[in-house]
Amino acid sequence: MFEYDDTYENNVKLGLLNLDMRDDISLTTIDTLNSAFKFETKYLKYYNDAFYYHGNLYFLAWNKDSQLCLCTTNPDGQIIRLICNLPMYEGGNGKCSFVANPHLYGVILANLKVGDKKIRTYISLNNGKHFMPLEFIENNPDCGDYSCGVELDLICSSDSIHIHFPENGIVRFQGTYFKKDFSHRYNFISFNGGKNFKMIDTSIEKLVVWNRGGFIFGTERGNGKIWYSHDEAYSWYRIKIAATKFMELIPLEHSKNLVVVTINYDETKKTYSLLIFDFSKIFKKSCKTYDYEDWYLPRFHMNCFQGQEVVYMKKKPSSICYDDRRSFLPITEPCPCFISDFHCKPNYYLKENFCILERLSNVNESFKRCPIGTKPLIKWNGFTQLDSDVCAPRKNNIYGNFEDYDYCFQIIILNEYNFSNC
Repeated sequence: MFEYDDTYENNVKLGLLNLDMRDDISLTTIDTLNSAFKFETKYLKYYNDAFYYHGNLYFLAWNKDSQLCLCTTNPDGQIIRLICNLPMYEGGNGKCSFVANPHLYGVILANLKVGDKKIRTYISLNNGKHFMPLEFIENNPDCGDYSCGVELDLICSSDSIHIHFPENGIVRFQGTYFKKDFSHRYNFISFNGGKNFKMIDTSIEKLVVWNRGGFIFGTERGNGKIWYSHDEAYSWYRIKIAATKFMELIPLEHSKNLVVVTINYDETKKTYSLLIFDFSKIFKKSCKTYDYEDWYLPRFHMNCFQGQEVVYMKKKPSSICYDDRRSFLPITEPCPCFISDFHCKPNYYLKENFCILERLSNVNESFKRCPIGTKPLIKWNGFTQLDSDVCAPRKNNIYGNFEDYDYCFQIIILNEYNFSNC
């Protein structure tokens, strides 16, 4: 955790060691010079409010206005502010203000404070540069103010990541849906990386998602019914059984054998019983090439982000088959490179699609200059400068060059020629 302190003047470099088993062990160095943030060891208890995925570190920091902000770093270790007004949740309950998708680069869910004491969940599909309200395939809140929306219970403990992000493209959390004075608890599940969600009533509990999202199984609370779907929750099927209280659901998946083992407790007889549900006959056929379709990783602008389109081969919801692929690797295709896909430079933040200088910064734009005969494009100051050879930010020295404007232009007036004799 980082906290603003206006008396902090020393240049301190912070070393954060990533020990996540999903990535190689690495050391991320954060340079606090000119950032107006400082490291407070007393906040180490909030270590779960940080993620290191896809070579990016995401963490929380306080700004001068005492707002909790989501931040990352650039390749030079300088702090980049993404968005502010995140709530701080009580320690120990497993909830946090944001989560980064461990499978999909640049996809972030964040709870933000909006309006009067309201918290709503937003999603970024471009690595925190823009955040949007959640969208839904059905039951879309479709509201014009902050009285509608969703607050997801974002669980950020490392041992629960496999529950909430079980596969590429699958995201699932519980949360509260608000509409005016009405609120209700739902299970929220997305099969396209969070681009849109389905709402499933919490009366269907203990949801199990497997076969790469091609099968969902759950129990209905209190009445001995089981529910299952094989088309990404578009259609549901239910079976009434002699059970009163499901204690545990254990999925067993091997080859084409899909079995769910449940433990039922009879409170009247005070006895336990073991129930086995075998769905192998439904998925006896392995998926063929025609059972798959291209699924492009969604981005803020279509499917292109930082010069790449990422596409996966995903099983069609209408295909009832067993996905026996051992790997689920994406194909990367080139697309145009746009400066708008990259974060502002350190000490700047994005506002209305322009990079605005932070109020607390050692950068003084009034002393910046342009080459003789040129004028500054002031509104473009703060945008990152891209490498001419690759779609990536130009490598700067750790302090950057604060003396020159980032972009300058020259007006050239052409003389009028007589071309009548040409």
